[in-house]
Amino acid sequence: MTKMQRIPRLVLVVLLTVTLGLTLSATIYAKTTIRFMGWGSLQEKNNVEKAIARFEQQNPDIEIQWIHAPEDYLQKLQIMIAGGTPPDVFWVATDYYQEFATKGLLYDITKFLESDPEIGAPDYFIQPQEKDRMQINGKAYGIGSCWVSIHLYYNKDIFQAAGVELPPSDPDAAWTWEEFEEIAARLTVDSKGRTALDAGFDPNDVVQFGVNIPTWWLPLLSVIWSNGGTFYNDDNTAFTVNNPKTLEAIDRIADLMKRGIAPRSAAFQQVGMTAQQMLATGKVAMHISGSWELQDLALMDFVLGTGIVPRPRDGKPATAIQAHMHSIYAGTKYPEEAWRLLRFISSDEYQRDLVAAGLWLPSHTSLMTEEGIDSWWNPAVHPPEYVSVGLDYMDKYGVAVVMPPGTVKAIQAFEQALDPVWLGRETAAEAIKKALPQMNEALREAAE
Repeated sequence: MTKMQRIPRLVLVVLLTVTLGLTLSATIYAKTTIRFMGWGSLQEKNNVEKAIARFEQQNPDIEIQWIHAPEDYLQKLQIMIAGGTPPDVFWVATDYYQEFATKGLLYDITKFLESDPEIGAPDYFIQPQEKDRMQINGKAYGIGSCWVSIHLYYNKDIFQAAGVELPPSDPDAAWTWEEFEEIAARLTVDSKGRTALDAGFDPNDVVQFGVNIPTWWLPLLSVIWSNGGTFYNDDNTAFTVNNPKTLEAIDRIADLMKRGIAPRSAAFQQVGMTAQQMLATGKVAMHISGSWELQDLALMDFVLGTGIVPRPRDGKPATAIQAHMHSIYAGTKYPEEAWRLLRFISSDEYQRDLVAAGLWLPSHTSLMTEEGIDSWWNPAVHPPEYVSVGLDYMDKYGVAVVMPPGTVKAIQAFEQALDPVWLGRETAAEAIKKALPQMNEALREAAE
């Protein structure tokens, strides 16, 4: 063979080597793209993006396409599903989780959980609350992102100036509703300096309200449960909002509004402030709302305190707890890779930053230990008593919100029916009598 004949063979060997190398490189570095969708504030978005970067470093074969939809999330998600371009992993609000699962939109992750020695361990999550929200007929279709709960916020300066004892932070020492109402009245002041306990007090000329209680379903549900009332029957097949204790809780709130102790929605429009701003500026002494507000309240210039929603005289305290679920789309082409992402966003590593920011409460038992708390505790955000208010209260007396299909429509009827109650035109019993048939019909229609 001549020298000239050997050259093409050498070139061929080189070309084959290069081609094989490129093929192997492509195989090694091929990535699966997982579409991940959620909502959230700018701060939450930033934390999610940081976590995604860590996940991609740990999983170089997966690339995450993060779809942030802070507005019209549900509508956008439904359009993507209907259009055949659904995300592989996405957030599902509590009020749609069961509905999505029963419609076959969510992947059954039961086997993944059962085969996972860490995430699937019986003591990994706070129980039984996690199981209550996660499982539908014994199957799991998502994992809770975290917990959020309803508790009491208050302006410490107002209490100290009035010489009034601070709200209890120990759930087992919670005020009764009678004690709470008396203190709220004492902290309600009209423009002439009279409290709601004084003769001549003007409920139409209030400059400092004793308490604000939002009347949308989650804070309202917490007040109902903390008064010993019920919302559903035991198997969540019918509403029980005509329960005497439920009606009493609603009438208690309406009475506080009638007496000028709690503001109606018009009061916020008149002053042009949110409830958080009114609390921070001393126009409201107490505010019953969700733990997620701590993130924003901690940035405001006042001394913030947290306490327990009052309990019935002869009963235990209670707080409604819930949060959005993380789920996999039932039709994903990449269930294994989607599970790896879902597992990561169910880890301490992911949850810790959002708990430290004051937006979330942990749902993992490892973050409830002394060492776990030290890993996320933020003195700039969490008031000193927050271990008791944020953790013990949720752990001991938190009731997981479970919303069967049809609940969204039913709650719309419920909230609309109560509008005349807040204005003092109807009693809770009168309003609920009209709304209850519509609410139960919504459940029946969804179950068909």
